[in-house]
Order: sequence, then C-alpha cells, then structure tokens
Amino acid sequence: MICPNCKQEIATGSIYCEHCGKTIQIVPDYNALDDVLPSILEDKPKAVNKQLHKEPSSKKETKTCGRNKTTLRVVIAAFAVLLISIVLVSVAMYRSSYTYYMRQATKFEEAKDYSSAQFYYGVAVSSEDTVEARLGLGRMDYRLGQFEEAKKELLAVVSEDSSCYEAFEILCKIYEADRDYYSIEELATYTKDEQSLEIINLALILPPSFSEKGGKYDDDIVLYLSAPKNQSIYYSLDGTNPEDGLLYDNEKGIYLSDGVTTVRAVCVTEDGKFGFEAKEEYKISYKAPGYPTVSPMNGTFHEETYITITAENEEDRIFYTWDGSTPTVDSAEYTEPIVVPEGNNILSIIVINRHDLISEVLQCNYIYKP
Repeated sequence: MICPNCKQEIATGSIYCEHCGKTIQIVPDYNALDDVLPSILEDKPKAVNKQLHKEPSSKKETKTCGRNKTTLRVVIAAFAVLLISIVLVSVAMYRSSYTYYMRQATKFEEAKDYSSAQFYYGVAVSSEDTVEARLGLGRMDYRLGQFEEAKKELLAVVSEDSSCYEAFEILCKIYEADRDYYSIEELATYTKDEQSLEIINLALILPPSFSEKGGKYDDDIVLYLSAPKNQSIYYSLDGTNPEDGLLYDNEKGIYLSDGVTTVRAVCVTEDGKFGFEAKEEYKISYKAPGYPTVSPMNGTFHEETYITITAENEEDRIFYTWDGSTPTVDSAEYTEPIVVPEGNNILSIIVINRHDLISEVLQCNYIYKP
C-alpha cells in the first residue's frame, strides 16, 4: 500500500505511515462517483447549453419589454394630450357658442345684472340672430332706460313673430310713456293675432270727439266733447297741455266766443292713463246782423195798414224812425206791429244783435191816402 502523503510503501492494514507519520485513511475500492460522474458529465453540457441558450433570450425579452413600456408611456401621454386638447377645444367652442351666451345672459338677468345680461344677449344676437335673443336684448335695453334701442330690437321681434306678446307689451309701455299713441296704433299693422291686438287695444286710449269741427264761425258756439265709458276728459283753451287743464263738464260744455281759440282735449282712464289728444282751432268773428224782414215792404195804401218787422234772431233788437233819420238805441224800439201813418213816409230800421253790432239801415217808403 502506498502512503498518499510521502508515496512510500507501507504495510498493508497500517493506519499511519512509518515514514512520514501521517495517518492513513482507509478508502474502500468502490467509489459511487464512478457510477454518477459519467451521467453528470453527460448531462452537464446540456445544462450548460440550455443555460447558454436561455441567457440571450432573457436579455432580449428585457430589452423588448423595456421598449414596449416606453412606447406605452408615449402612447398614453399622447392620448392624454389629445384628450386635454379636445376638452379645451370643446370648452372654447362652447364658450363661443350661442347656447353659452344665452345661458350667461339668462343667469345675469335673473341676478338683475342687466348690463351684463345686455352684453351677452347682444353677443348672442351677433352669433345667431334669433327672436329669443333679440327679445332678451330689447328687454334689457328697456330695463336700462335705453328706449330707442329697445324699440329697434322689439320692432324687429314683432316683425318676425307677430304673436310675441311680451314684445308688444314692452313697446306699448314705451309709447305710453312718450304719449306716442300714434305709434301704438301703428303696432296693429304688425299683427293679426287676437291676443296681440288686445294688448294694443288696452294701451290705445282714443281721443275725445268734438260736437263741432274746427273752423270759422260768426257767432258763439257751445262745444260738447264725448269720451268712451268710464273715461274722463281734460281740456285746455290756451294751447297748454290738456293733462294739466280743466276737467270737462258734459252738462255745461265749452262756451266759445269771439276770437281764436285752440281746444286741446284728452281722455283719461280710471287708473290715470291719458290717451290720444284731440285738437281743434275755432275762429269766431262776429258779424253785424242782416236786414230784418218787413211786411209789407213798400206801397201805397188807402186803408189802415200794419207793418211787421222780424229779425234773423229772436234776441236781436229792432229800432226805427219815421222822419228819415238814422235810428239809434234811443229811437223807438219795435215790439209789435206798427201802423202806417197818413201821408208819404220813410220808415228807417236798424237791428242790434246781442254783441251790440248794428245792421245797415233799411228804409221803406209808405204812402197812405185814406
């Protein structure tokens, strides 16, 4: 047996080397590695090859996965940007839309911020010219006291929609405030709708009617005015506003005498609304009375004859003379038929009316021979 340490031959069965003194480990002749090693050696290259084969695949998968994750992030980011852009564009488009302007206008109107509401209604009209937008704009103009602008917008509304009652109501209020009843009357040409016409009729207060037309007269007149039921009349005779004038008394009427008189009159409802004004001018210039009617007028008579004299108006007075002189108020006044005196006589007659105007002298010749 050989010492594994010093390679000297030692006795079989010794447990130590007598040459080097090292303990000898006795190992049996059978070695299990002799059976296992060949299979291990045979399988190892396969394992190694398999390991070598998997390693590149793992790296490739790692790179591919990394690239895929990067691409996914880019796609997600791009989608997010696109989505945000779409949202922003949508919001911008909505904020510049007719619907948005109308909603804003309504919101401010409900909050009684009429200036802001006016602005948005105006932008809405510019965006899309609709009856609804113009009505809102006209309503805000009216609220802000911009009546001319309101009339413009609301007339456009009723021209488009003859049944837009709100527009007719606001227009009537504006015209009533201006006492412009002719424009209220003209509103009726915009519609045939019964309810719209009723709104106009309620606002339309007609003028009073006059019993005598304006013009020239030669004597006093009594003027009578008439109004619809439950309405009063105010009038003036000096050209001033009749609303500040006199309350008309239907029993007395209005007495007009010599001169030029302008009569202005309006009706007023029970709730104090004044209507159309009626206006007439009267020029009264008194004239002297004409000749009276005399019967008989002239002639030769052989029997007692009576003369009758009649003036145009019963209230006129008649004066006469028989001596050819011109009669005056101091002359004889005719009150009953007068007898023709004997002989050849000239009857001179004048008439004096209630305005103390004197007629021309009328002369008649009578010859009485009994």
